Amino acid sequence: MLNATGTWTRPFLPAYPGAADFTGRQLHTADYTRAGDFTGKRVAVIGGGISALGHLMELADAGATTHWYTRREPVFTEEAFTAERGSRAVAGVAERVAQGLPVQSVVSATGLFWTSTLREADRRGILERHPMFGRIVPGGVIEADGTTTELDVLLWATGFRHELTHLRPLRLHNHRGGITMDGTAVAEDPRIHLLGYGPSASTIGANRAGRAAVAELVRLLEADDELEAADEDRSISARTVA
Repeated sequence: MLNATGTWTRPFLPAYPGAADFTGRQLHTADYTRAGDFTGKRVAVIGGGISALGHLMELADAGATTHWYTRREPVFTEEAFTAERGSRAVAGVAERVAQGLPVQSVVSATGLFWTSTLREADRRGILERHPMFGRIVPGGVIEADGTTTELDVLLWATGFRHELTHLRPLRLHNHRGGITMDGTAVAEDPRIHLLGYGPSASTIGANRAGRAAVAELVRLLEADDELEAADEDRSISARTVA
């Protein structure tokens, strides 16, 4: 079985105190279409990954007032993102899933890289980061220092989870919350391949992994056919001798 459901259909929205009371608009990256919808609005962008950075820059250019919130202080690196660094990141993810550990966020594996565009945004004050607010109220948020910030929109750039809910009856997850993998195959049942899980979550990774998974399943099916043929030959021989 090839499971290629990926993550896009399962956006992650954290449960946060007061979220249900907010009278403005709340949306996730998956629901974001164009920055022009927020011109003149006060928008909180919540999240520490590349999607949040893209939202901040687009919204600011469209005339929105932005506020950036993350759980941890974002760490930018001066090192260029090279193919070697990308390979190391993929290898790290592969090692985690081979050990049955839960998959971490993309930014935890790749980091954030300074570009000329991001430096210009930083110079303009767009990348001024605030620690996570303590609570959401009808008209905005209560900041970590107790002050209130009025907001019109909460944009959650909080990533996605793997869409594997339909596989729950198979009980693939271990007690640590991960699935032990051997390449794209589930270690405990190599007939099941998860494309878009772990190192195959990227578009390029999924394409390569998909080809490899299909080749492996074809090999298994051919091996099964050979065994069935051999069993049939032995059965015929036994009947002939009898």
